[in-house]
Amino acid sequence: MEFKNLYDFNTCTNSIIHNPMTLNGTHLWDFVVCLFSLFQHVLCLENVLFHFITTIHYWLKLHRIIATMFSYLTFLLYYFNANLMHNKTW
Repeated sequence: MEFKNLYDFNTCTNSIIHNPMTLNGTHLWDFVVCLFSLFQHVLCLENVLFHFITTIHYWLKLHRIIATMFSYLTFLLYYFNANLMHNKTW
């Protein structure tokens, strides 16, 4: 399913909306529901850039899922190395 604006494209600005989200395999369904809700309410979907953060373990799997389910979505997928934080104190 692809979402299209019902509004005149001239109402959209060139401003990019950056939307960061963390992802993992456990909360994948919540992520999908969140995206569908956002798609139904955003005025200029083409101006939204998603920044997804996940562990390296899930990176390839999530990249494939997002690219397949949301082929029209503009996104970057980053991985977080949890070992960098191992035994760190604040």
